Amino acid sequence: TGRSQYQNPYPSSHSGSPPLSSSSSVIPHGFSDYRQINILRNGRLIPDPSSIGAEPEFMTQGQVLRTELGDTVVLPCKIKNLGDSVVLWKRGDRVLSAGPIQVRKDYRLTLVEASSLRITGVDVADTDNYTCEVEWRGQPLQIVHYLEVLVPPQIEAVLPGGRIDSPVEAREGSNVQLECRADGIPPPTIRWR
Repeated sequence: TGRSQYQNPYPSSHSGSPPLSSSSSVIPHGFSDYRQINILRNGRLIPDPSSIGAEPEFMTQGQVLRTELGDTVVLPCKIKNLGDSVVLWKRGDRVLSAGPIQVRKDYRLTLVEASSLRITGVDVADTDNYTCEVEWRGQPLQIVHYLEVLVPPQIEAVLPGGRIDSPVEAREGSNVQLECRADGIPPPTIRWR
């Protein structure tokens, strides 16, 4: 009939594909997430199936962090299976950094331990939500930390007539009104003794 018949040279369990042989012992420089799989025709490198498409996983959870005015704080963000994803740090909706690139120039902000954010010399204005974010398959994955900067209480005694810290003269048996104001974060509780 002149027509040639195709015969699969491989056993039917290989469904027309060349058999694969794997070897973990030969891993070229820069291929730490790969293992060598030799395909008989061209010896291509194929990613280790256990690492293909692995979703980045946050090893830290969002926290409420309280620190005192002027201190240094580290907002933790440890990520497993980061791959080529870029870590974004945002404060509210504003991007602070994208990977190693600092978008907002603030000498007090630095990345530490690969993807955690350190803020030195914190100020009351730093109180906000901070988001560590990576994108996976077009969707953002994130954790959110809330940073609250504590301010020690400052007590201000206000006396009648608007005077501050001056003696009050009163006649015996008369009423005197004393007022105490205090400021701080969180707002302090005032007690009289």
